[in-house]
Amino acid sequence: MSKQNTPQKLNGQSPCKKMKLNDSDALVQLKQYTTVVADTGDFKEIAQYSPEDATTNPSLILQAANKPEYEKLIDDAINWSKQNYNRFFAPAQARSSIRKGKKKEETKGNEQAEEFDFGKLSVEKQGQFLSFVADVVCVNFGKEILKLVPGVVSTEVDARLSFDKQGNINRAKNIIKLYEEFGISKDRILIKIASTWEGIKAAEALRKDKIKCNLTLLFSFAQAVACAEAQVALISPFVGRILDWHRSKNPDQNFSDERDPGVISVQKIYNYYKKFDYKTIVMVKIYVFCFFLNNKKGGFFQKHQ
Repeated sequence: MSKQNTPQKLNGQSPCKKMKLNDSDALVQLKQYTTVVADTGDFKEIAQYSPEDATTNPSLILQAANKPEYEKLIDDAINWSKQNYNRFFAPAQARSSIRKGKKKEETKGNEQAEEFDFGKLSVEKQGQFLSFVADVVCVNFGKEILKLVPGVVSTEVDARLSFDKQGNINRAKNIIKLYEEFGISKDRILIKIASTWEGIKAAEALRKDKIKCNLTLLFSFAQAVACAEAQVALISPFVGRILDWHRSKNPDQNFSDERDPGVISVQKIYNYYKKFDYKTIVMVKIYVFCFFLNNKKGGFFQKHQ
């Protein structure tokens, strides 16, 4: 990863300028200066580009889940959730007895899944169970992705918790607990949380438990500064969405290349972090390498450190 305060040049050209390279050549060169991160739930796309890290979100997981080759991951998540829901959400006083019977439970897992009766749960617990299944699905995809990348994977907390600090904290800890159930250390996980005030405060609290977070839905310099002051691990500015907003308000204005307000925003954030020596990583969607990946459905991220 580049340690410079200004973007490195590729083949003597500024990375913001178009280069006549084929996709594979440009990707190889880009990897010399930054970390490439796959933004997809499709394992084939990840294997094709050999990125360092990967990030997912529920919409990407849904796209992948609709493909027949991923049906087993969904079925496994549902069955595992039926077998383990009570163990995960049992009252504190009941947990010790549940742990003692865990081994016996595992041998009768399929029977328990069949005995699980969703209809007998209260409305509140039904919602809790469905959220649990959704998290297990995301973790199932995450653990498979980690077999393909040497680095980390980002798994997103339910966006409906964006303005709920404690809800974000609880859900993040459950996701980490699920990964640990499958033998994956939290060192390889980034919890993706919206960069609202509540989300940033949740990430700050989670950092004390050595849980790293990826703050997303970041559109402003103020959000970036707040994330840096909270010492979050990584932010994901939405370059494209910033540009979309400006285009909608000023349809006749030229926003190409260095006039792109999304790019300008990221440059400001990046330079500010470097000036004040913040360690928070800036991960940007379709920035340096838009010239060669703009026709790819999966898309990739660039990460500066």
